Formats: sequence, structure tokens, C-alpha cells
Amino acid sequence: MDFLHVKAGDEVLRDLCGVKMRLKVDRVDDFLIHTKGGWTFDRKTGIEEDSDLGWGIAFNYTGSVLVAVYKDVS
Repeated sequence: MDFLHVKAGDEVLRDLCGVKMRLKVDRVDDFLIHTKGGWTFDRKTGIEEDSDLGWGIAFNYTGSVLVAVYKDVS
């Protein structure tokens, strides 16, 4: 599953070590999904990108990943 179709206003489901959290998408750019709370995720894989923690594609490691998308119905 990719997340290229995600847009601002959608909600995504984040899985952090088995703990699920719904997050509202603030904006997207060419590479990242930006959510309320300051989390960012790779649009192709859903992998959380956080250079402070050493998470993301470049680090080949993450602790959090997107697993679903809830479309904005407004």
C-alpha cells in the first residue's frame, strides 16, 4: 500500500509498536505527509521520517508506520 493519494484533511492511522493512533493530515508535499502534532511520513511507504530519532528511509529504520487512510468526507 502506498500513500500517494493522501491529501490535506484526510486522517491516517499510525502504528507505533502496536499502538494505533488516528492523525489528521495538515498538508502533503512531493515526498512527505505532514500531520497535526508534527509527525511526518514518507508518501510512498508510510514510514515515519524523523531525523532527530534516526527514523526514516535514509536510516533504514523506523518505529512508526502508517497502516490506513480515512478520507475527508467534508
